[in-house]
Amino acid sequence: MKRKGHRIVSLIAGVIIWIATFLIFSLPTGKLSLTELLAPFQLNWYDLLLIFPSFFTGYMIPDTDLTIEILHHRDWTTHSSFITIFTFIVWIFSDFNSYIGLSAGVWALMSGLHFICDLKPGEMLGFAKIYILNKALSSTNTKIWLIVHFAISFSLGIIMLWIRI
Repeated sequence: MKRKGHRIVSLIAGVIIWIATFLIFSLPTGKLSLTELLAPFQLNWYDLLLIFPSFFTGYMIPDTDLTIEILHHRDWTTHSSFITIFTFIVWIFSDFNSYIGLSAGVWALMSGLHFICDLKPGEMLGFAKIYILNKALSSTNTKIWLIVHFAISFSLGIIMLWIRI
């Protein structure tokens, strides 16, 4: 795998999104403190115990296929929004539990960022393609797959976080 840095790129993108949200909500008030950093999402210190694991696992889970021998890299089960959709359904049936929404929302955002960082210009060859039942999608279909699942994961993540506010 030539693009090992895509995980760090998605992590940095997540941090940039967090800081941008912080600045958008905090700059008009002129307050720049850690408490204000947590304010846009109405977070408290306990919420951080949910956010940090969700933040890191969200961008790492898609590459768990590297550790499971029966799966190809970029297997459809790990590089899709199906887990996000499942957690979204659990969140709905939990009467919009704020803790499930927070952790699943952050996880979905980071997972979506991972998918978009998996895109690369030009032809996608070999293990860069999405594999469905041991058959690789074409380069174009792989790009479409990653974009669609990015959009789904990112949108559901925003919905789960937005309703929390």
